[in-house]
Amino acid sequence: MARNLEEVKREVESLRDGLGMPVDAKIRDLVIGLRRWGVKTSMSCQGHYDRHPYPWVMVDIESPDDLFNLVQILAIWWKDKDKGASREAGSLGWVIEAGPRAVKIFPEDKKSRTLKEMQEDAVAFGKFLQTLPDDYFTQ
Repeated sequence: MARNLEEVKREVESLRDGLGMPVDAKIRDLVIGLRRWGVKTSMSCQGHYDRHPYPWVMVDIESPDDLFNLVQILAIWWKDKDKGASREAGSLGWVIEAGPRAVKIFPEDKKSRTLKEMQEDAVAFGKFLQTLPDDYFTQ
């Protein structure tokens, strides 16, 4: 299930939006982490005070397995039951907002947290996903 991390980093660094802009710096680690574990991302935003006051990632769901993988990845940020490792203190989970062919993930409780806090959480979650061992989900 795990993809080569360096290959995924190069892939994400090469992505550009319609204006030629790269993936936002404060959501890039999460996009890399998700893609490393086979989650297909299509859009993302680190959040902006004037438009989207929270970071988010749009995820393509093409099969029940895609949804299962996403839920499994979001769940480990809450708590890894097998290893007893918990998420960083102060961070919250990420939730799913379903659409017809894609879902958006964003930080839980986005109304009571600052944009900076949620961006820090996105970076931490992304780095966490990048540091999991390649056989994490097969153990």
